[in-house]
Amino acid sequence: MTAEAHLTYQYQIEGYLPTSAPTYIRRSADSEIYEGLKAGDFCYVMSSPQMGKSSLLVQTIRSLHAEGTACAAVDLRSISSPDISPQKWYAGIMYRIASSLHITNRFDALKWWNDRELLSPIQRLEIFIEKVLLKLFRQNLVIFLDEIDSILSLNFSATDFFALIRTCYEKRATHPEYRRLTFAVMGVASPSELMRDKNCNPFLIGRAIHLSRFQLHESLPLAKGLALKAFRPQKVLQEILAWTGGQPFLTQKLCYLVVEYGSFIGRNCEANEVEKLAKTRIIKNWEEWDEPQHLGTIHDRLLHNRYDPSRLLALYQQILQLSDPKNNEEAGGVAANYSPEQLELQRSGLVVKYQGKLIVSNLIYQSVFNQFWVEKELGNLAPYKQALTAWLASDREDKSLLLTGESLQSALDWAANKQLSQEHYWFLYPDRDLPSTPEVIATQVADTSTDSSILSLLSSEILSVSSHEQRLYDHIVSCVEKESPTKVIDRFRQLFIDGMGYPDREIEATLYSIISVKRLEQDFKYILHRCCYIPINRWQLHSQHKFAIAKLVALFKQTLPRFGMEFYIVKRLQDQIDLFIKSEEFVTLERLVKAVEQESEPHKQESNCALGELISRYPYLYGYSLLSKDSFEENQKTIKRLQTQRKRQFEKDLSQYLNYLVEPRNTEIGIVHPAANPTLLDDEELHLAVREFAGKIAGDRTYKESAQFFLRDARQTSSYGAFKVNLYEYLLSSIEPEYGGRQFNDRLYKHIKNTLPENDSVKLNNVLLSRTCHQLFNFLVVENPQHPSHYVFYDLVHNLGPSRTMGLLLKLVLLSRKAQPELEKRFAILFNHYEGKASGEILWFLKSLENLNVALVMNFGDTDLSLVKQNLLVT
Repeated sequence: MTAEAHLTYQYQIEGYLPTSAPTYIRRSADSEIYEGLKAGDFCYVMSSPQMGKSSLLVQTIRSLHAEGTACAAVDLRSISSPDISPQKWYAGIMYRIASSLHITNRFDALKWWNDRELLSPIQRLEIFIEKVLLKLFRQNLVIFLDEIDSILSLNFSATDFFALIRTCYEKRATHPEYRRLTFAVMGVASPSELMRDKNCNPFLIGRAIHLSRFQLHESLPLAKGLALKAFRPQKVLQEILAWTGGQPFLTQKLCYLVVEYGSFIGRNCEANEVEKLAKTRIIKNWEEWDEPQHLGTIHDRLLHNRYDPSRLLALYQQILQLSDPKNNEEAGGVAANYSPEQLELQRSGLVVKYQGKLIVSNLIYQSVFNQFWVEKELGNLAPYKQALTAWLASDREDKSLLLTGESLQSALDWAANKQLSQEHYWFLYPDRDLPSTPEVIATQVADTSTDSSILSLLSSEILSVSSHEQRLYDHIVSCVEKESPTKVIDRFRQLFIDGMGYPDREIEATLYSIISVKRLEQDFKYILHRCCYIPINRWQLHSQHKFAIAKLVALFKQTLPRFGMEFYIVKRLQDQIDLFIKSEEFVTLERLVKAVEQESEPHKQESNCALGELISRYPYLYGYSLLSKDSFEENQKTIKRLQTQRKRQFEKDLSQYLNYLVEPRNTEIGIVHPAANPTLLDDEELHLAVREFAGKIAGDRTYKESAQFFLRDARQTSSYGAFKVNLYEYLLSSIEPEYGGRQFNDRLYKHIKNTLPENDSVKLNNVLLSRTCHQLFNFLVVENPQHPSHYVFYDLVHNLGPSRTMGLLLKLVLLSRKAQPELEKRFAILFNHYEGKASGEILWFLKSLENLNVALVMNFGDTDLSLVKQNLLVT
């Protein structure tokens, strides 16, 4: 097949296929409906969504037209809505038939309809068929009614409509002209849903057309479009069908993905390449890739219809556990019957009948709608969900939330024959000795019928990257391991800045492949960010190589390409580089450079330098200022390691300097060598900070002791509402009356009162405590990067001073172990907000950063500062 021919071989994944489409696959249904309509039979095609019904309609009309049959097609979905009247609905059908047959230029359809307003709508439609259509058309006439299931949304009965179709067939005995008229309907609903009256049901005299799934022998034409992407295109098609089960839409889509996004598929690579595309482009994060919607249609049909979704899910769960779409010959499945739930699952397309049993239709469905998904959705539908959520929020401690009596029995009845996640069994059987969470998760993974490779996909980062990306990463890893930092930086220049002339032409082609895919434009900054972190992660481990980190990052801003800009692919690469250096990902790299380039004398501050230059001083900000969203685990480990080193160094330096401040007369400490002040506070400010964060502030208690006593009493309060009153008093002790009395105390009281009011009647638990601290940090410091307003925090620091304000925040941090990361995040938001400002212009914030550093060391550090605290606090 030539490249030109390949360009015309388009796989279509939206709408019906045109009559000349080379990707249209003829199935037995094509000949059955054609022969049935030629014989004058009423034909109906009822199947699950996106099985090719509309394309079948178009192809059948083409065949009938070729032999002189007139055809009209009416899409009932376009005129069927809950608020339409019978008058307008029937008029719509009449007009669309006339329009489809191109007779509106010689027949005023709307005038004709309105002139007969004394007749009922169904009578007018019947007269239109007999007196107009059968008079104007002397040849055979077929009326196709597509999307017939849309009539279920009408607010009136369509029984008369189906009765009219039945009447048209019955009139053949006395009115020969009716023998030229035939109907065909297509949709998703079953005949029993559409019509229940046996006396006038046209389906009882009709011919059912079964729309089968693609089989390999009949779908071979699809392989032609794969010829330029595969050494053995028919083998690729076979692997595609193994994943889709022959479902037409999914088969066309996976063929499309192979052509658009796949690498060239060599011999014996077919299974791996198709599997990779199915997982990364359809299954993982399926909501993102589900365009046009297919999986979402199944999802909504299961959870939002007239049947009890929990019964549907329970039945599907049984089928899922017994199905093996890879091997139909040995498939277990559930014995098929005609229960409403079984029929609905079949209509959704999620399951199919095979040898008298229901099995999951294909591997893609099985992987998306897997055991974990079923358990989650069943959990959302549980009638006791609200009670379960409240009980879990109490750390499973509040026994008053457990079900008893009839409510318990009702819940047990509902849970019967369903496999639920472990917390449901903890809740329903609280007295049983059930496994711990990790064991339960492992059991669920082992028990699910989902393919193990799919499960590894859900938990492994490496499968989220394409083969091209992974080849690029592997190459950079190899270079960093074998070559000097200078040589690696030169490689980065050749590959990413120059964009051409790279020594390894295969890697250059790999980069071009990544750049050439339009959908990767928004992702390229993440790819390049990870490429940078590969050498950074390794150079960070060796002090003699750390210099290279700054050179690598500077490369992107300070270096211009030497040649190649006349080539489109190189220009496209440079456009992506420009976007990268403007991204948050690049900003985090620049901050990392500043953090790594620690000054030889970190206690000294450059005169009025930008705040961002001081990032190395504050390791508690690293997790939020040096990492971008969705950072890879290896990046997180690098930053965590750097953060730990800096924290320990600061604790050591602070300990030495505080020892130095203590007079030598103290024999317990002894004479020490002079040391530099590791903070940007002067001695008086540092002394004040140590007294604030380690001294007896609340009466005869330190902040830590005060928090412990408060928590002890708080656990005894009758409700969360009562706890909030006590919390207000606890915080109020840190607010100077003169300042608080003006406005702040009232605002603090109102904020605490309005915090999580829906929980006021429940008992305090760890989750509520953590969420309360979270809400208070929003009020006292800053909410998020999108809303960086922090006037309350600014006002507190200017009125109470940095030390006392940090003391107020410390009181919250000491209440919950989850509060510290939240406070650090808030300070990172403010640091990022002010990093371009000269530090001298924002001394209030700089002093706050320094005080928080001291506060964290004094209360959470690993170095023993007990003697220092004791001696400083008495001086």
